[in-house]
Amino acid sequence: LHFASTAEHRKRIIQMGEIPKNVFNVGSLSLDNINSKKLFSLNELKNFFWNKVTEDYFMIVYHAVTLEPNTASKSIKNILKSLDSQKNKNFIFSGSNSDPEGDKINDIVKTYVKKNKSNSIFIDSMGYKLFLSLLKYSNGIIGNSSSAIIEAPYFRVASVNIGNRQNGRQKGDSIIDCGNSIREIKLAINKASSKNFKNKLNIVKNPYQLKNSNRRVLNILKNKSLEHITKKSFNDISASSIK
Repeated sequence: LHFASTAEHRKRIIQMGEIPKNVFNVGSLSLDNINSKKLFSLNELKNFFWNKVTEDYFMIVYHAVTLEPNTASKSIKNILKSLDSQKNKNFIFSGSNSDPEGDKINDIVKTYVKKNKSNSIFIDSMGYKLFLSLLKYSNGIIGNSSSAIIEAPYFRVASVNIGNRQNGRQKGDSIIDCGNSIREIKLAINKASSKNFKNKLNIVKNPYQLKNSNRRVLNILKNKSLEHITKKSFNDISASSIK
């Protein structure tokens, strides 16, 4: 049995030869988890972070790209140079993950934050509740994290998706893809901050969001016969015929 997070991803799994009746679009389980969380209020966040949390703060989450070794340092430096042009805005950085070069990214960001204490803060590990709370009230998220693709649209928050790390994922209209150059990143951030784009966020649809995703999975497992299901066979089907 395969539980896909979007209709498009379900089609891709079937194209790999899986039997369609055993592949289900259930949406993102992580979005279901958000509904069960009591997030911090904006006032609580302001108490935690003083003047860093305003209507114009961005979250920055950038990870190394596994298939592009030795590029992380240049990419994060380009991001930081792009932020210098954003006047009167605050930036909250989340620590990079433990992939190779993640430590380099964190060191460069920490140095930047030390020089820009008035409008920047670095939090190595936020935890799920704090991260989602900050994301909810942010002006947008900048970087290449999957949270920009899946969770940010749930809150109708703009996402500046930099580089190739999220290539292949289905993306909603709140995602702005751009390259790694300073010019491209600046243009993308400016678009995310524009009045026209912010107005569009009110009507965007998140392709990962379905109601009761966890319940959907549970009901399928309860009602689906598992007899002989492990004896796999290849299902040859054209993309145009997948429903």
